Amino acid sequence: MSLKIWIIKFKITFLLYSMSLLFACDTVKEEKINRSIKVQSKEELKTLNPLSISDAFSNYVCMLIYQPLLAIDYETNELVGVLAESRPNIEVKGDKLQIDYTIRKDAEFDESTPVEAKDILFSLKLNVCPFVNPFYASYYKFIDSLIFINDTSKEFTIYGNGRYHLNEFASGDYFILSKNKLDPQGILDNYSIRKLKTVNEDSSEKELVEFLNKIKEHNFLNDQKPFGSGAYTIQPIENDLSIRIHKKDNWWGNKIQSNCYFSANAEKVEFAIIKDDITALNALKAREIDVFPNLPPKEYSKLVTDSSFLNSFYIDTVKRNAYFYIGFNLLNDNLKDINLRKAIAFAIPVRDIIINLEYNLASNLNAPFKTNLEKESEFSLNPYHFNKDSVVHYLNLFRVNNGWMDKPINLSYSYNSGNKTRESIGLILKQSLAVFNVNLELKAYEWSVYLEKLKEGDMELFINGASTSTLPPDFASSFHSESAMMGRNYANYKNPIADSLIEIINSDLNEKSRNRNIAKFQKLINQELPYYFLYKPKRIIVFSNKLGNASAYEQRPNYWVPSLKWK
Repeated sequence: MSLKIWIIKFKITFLLYSMSLLFACDTVKEEKINRSIKVQSKEELKTLNPLSISDAFSNYVCMLIYQPLLAIDYETNELVGVLAESRPNIEVKGDKLQIDYTIRKDAEFDESTPVEAKDILFSLKLNVCPFVNPFYASYYKFIDSLIFINDTSKEFTIYGNGRYHLNEFASGDYFILSKNKLDPQGILDNYSIRKLKTVNEDSSEKELVEFLNKIKEHNFLNDQKPFGSGAYTIQPIENDLSIRIHKKDNWWGNKIQSNCYFSANAEKVEFAIIKDDITALNALKAREIDVFPNLPPKEYSKLVTDSSFLNSFYIDTVKRNAYFYIGFNLLNDNLKDINLRKAIAFAIPVRDIIINLEYNLASNLNAPFKTNLEKESEFSLNPYHFNKDSVVHYLNLFRVNNGWMDKPINLSYSYNSGNKTRESIGLILKQSLAVFNVNLELKAYEWSVYLEKLKEGDMELFINGASTSTLPPDFASSFHSESAMMGRNYANYKNPIADSLIEIINSDLNEKSRNRNIAKFQKLINQELPYYFLYKPKRIIVFSNKLGNASAYEQRPNYWVPSLKWK
């Protein structure tokens, strides 16, 4: 072979090799850019029906698919317009309320279907109906009607009772669904908002009840693709191990940059369902997880000083708008006696729980809302610190009142299976009560069964959590008599004084006087003890260092996955 031919062949071979390396590098780069952001979740997706949500994870996934009119911005904690162009114009004249909205002109569902005023009315009708939405219908009781000019209108007005302190937020805080997609025959057109507030299973309107049942039971998982205005769509679910979502092509919100709900940077997201803490931690340490939303406090104390781990991950902590509590079912003959409830409260070593289970990454809690009054001393609350003498005192009162004398007292403590922290709290309480001749049986239930038993009042002691907000609270769904056995009043607490205070609070538009009444209400709850407030936890979130815009926020679940992106 001549030298010239050999040189030509060498040049060709080298050129082909160089091109292959170039394409390989582009492929790697493309894979890095396009691969999913993998987020660990301890919960399974229960439903994508926004009217049947009873768990935080399902609600979060729905937030990526559907949109409300208004929401609280993760970054600023301020109320912002989502499907609404901006916060509405509100007029309150005496007891009358008028709220004027304008929908963003480009807002659309899938298939380029515009979001219009008729869709807002349809969605609101479903949400005000306790038969469809038993958990949250009470938030919309103040709304009487919604008026717009025609079906294609982008402007509408909500009328109602003006004496509700959350009227602006509640007027827009529900997912908007497509009327044409879910009610093409216009069945709900024949029923007003006021009528739908009173519908129940025994209603004579059989066609209506049948339609509402169908809507309520529809889970939108595999039987019908969700039809939302949000940035993401979900892939068909083939197993319980992962949930995959991806950003829509040419999403209408791309051109808007007004708040976090339009920062859809993540192209693909995979929620990996890993319930076991050890398995999840191993996946994290093996770099198989990009976002770990709930690092156990014990692991935080180890990893925060691990330089090797911190080379790959960023750990952020934030105070959560949430609290944990132990509830007492007041339908139970024994727990009706305040003396037994107080004895149990004084037997709970909450400081030990915070130190040993939360590694001091939590704070004591006496009430669900901080009022910031000038004279807090007027509304001082009993902290129920662990005290053996108090336990003995109140147990003796209970025994005398109920003729128990020296017999052991038998109670049960229920929690959702797989939650090690809640199980550990039960074990600590069991050990503490055993000293006082009180037997506590621990009962674990799968999450859906646990929720059903809570609603049915089929538990004695139970542990649960509640999310709060930067906005003033509405205590009606958790404490009002009307919410027992149907809302979130799982203790079945009924007190006309508490009911009256809740109604006064909800109708008070003056922050100062409203806070005084909130303090009065919380003092009453502290005295009557339907719940024992344990502590306010911190959230510890781990992010891959390869992600940009990674930050923990106060709002649950304390991170906003659409804002994340690969660096």
